[in-house]
Amino acid sequence: MAIAWSTQQEASVSRALTNHGLDTGHCALAAAHILPVARERDRNAVARRCDPCFGRYVNPTRRWFHHVAVTLEEHYVDALTDPPGLEAAVYMSKHWADAKAFSWKDLADKSLAELCK
Repeated sequence: MAIAWSTQQEASVSRALTNHGLDTGHCALAAAHILPVARERDRNAVARRCDPCFGRYVNPTRRWFHHVAVTLEEHYVDALTDPPGLEAAVYMSKHWADAKAFSWKDLADKSLAELCK
């Protein structure tokens, strides 16, 4: 089931993902733009950072050293999901199937801002 964004919220999220899409490598910037909108729907929304447990990249093909996504209402939203998001379990199995290879942690707003510099 998709996140039930309002028309305005969905447009904001879509704009963030267009401006900071997969090929830009700017997942933290996308998350920084999505997070305030997500908190309009879910005050517990948070940005989460994925790091490799071993190796250098979380995605060697795209050469991502880390990845940042926004979680709300038990969904993940990022350039891998587009605005509708994916339920957490589906997101993990589809995009991060080797759970032992990745470490996820919630980011404080200040830490997200630091990643955006």
